[in-house]
Amino acid sequence: MSRFGLHAQCRLITPYETMNKVNIWISAAIILLIAVVLGNAWFQRERSVPVAVENNAVQSFFADKLVDLQGKEVDLSQYRGKPLVVNFWASWCPPCIAEMPDFSEFYKQNKDKGIEMVGIALDNPTAVREFLKEHPVSYPILLGGMNGIALSTSLGNKQGGLPFTVVLDGKGDVVFQKLGKTSLDELKEAVPTAH
Repeated sequence: MSRFGLHAQCRLITPYETMNKVNIWISAAIILLIAVVLGNAWFQRERSVPVAVENNAVQSFFADKLVDLQGKEVDLSQYRGKPLVVNFWASWCPPCIAEMPDFSEFYKQNKDKGIEMVGIALDNPTAVREFLKEHPVSYPILLGGMNGIALSTSLGNKQGGLPFTVVLDGKGDVVFQKLGKTSLDELKEAVPTAH
């Protein structure tokens, strides 16, 4: 019995037990480092990183024609000479759907300032029409089909993901590209004279 009336037991910590604790801490640090690196890579993927557009991609865009929801052919040259937001999307794409209210609000606030916006659906026309009955937007929607996929790729969407947003200034220069959900604040910052 000890002088406090309790049996004191002391035990030595072996080098093996010390090494196990060190290994656990090293493993935890490595896992944390990997998580930080992967998280940063994911975050950077979502950010607007200017990607080179193909030669003459903007000119080809304005020379193209797509179809609206009523089946009428729309000449994209009507958007030339004005700041333009082009959003490639699909009705089955959750981030596309999430950004649409912001895009709609942005267009309402800026259409009288000469800023144009067009959504290009890379989806089945019937699915697009049904989706827009439930979730109407204030900006024009065109049906892109395979031609829309080629336009998206030529404007910098090399990964082929959605949503993909491009902003052209009035001279036709690409001033913003983003693969992933674009916020209202990002649009306001990216579009010339939309402040």
